[in-house]
Amino acid sequence: MIETSPRDRIVRAAAALLAEGGRDAVTTRAVSRAAGVQAPTIYRQFGDLRGLLDAAASYGFAAYLHAQAARKPAADPVDDLRRGWDTLVEFGVANPAFHALMYGDPRPGA
Repeated sequence: MIETSPRDRIVRAAAALLAEGGRDAVTTRAVSRAAGVQAPTIYRQFGDLRGLLDAAASYGFAAYLHAQAARKPAADPVDDLRRGWDTLVEFGVANPAFHALMYGDPRPGA
């Protein structure tokens, strides 16, 4: 069995909760239970729930970038642009909670 750090377990738990139940499913109580850590560990690692959500968004964005990087370049750069857009839309449809968190969760001053 591969050991993961508490931080990794917390981010993966938050990502799973986000994917399954949307933004409202990601609470410190639910994440701590799913990750097998106590709530103070979340605050030590991420500062607050916003920090955890930012980490979950980064995790989702990494999955999107991985899908983009796996594509072979097209001969025509315009085709690449179109495929990139299609990949973004497909990611948003398949992962609406991540997409909303990544692109639709504005924070004034951030």
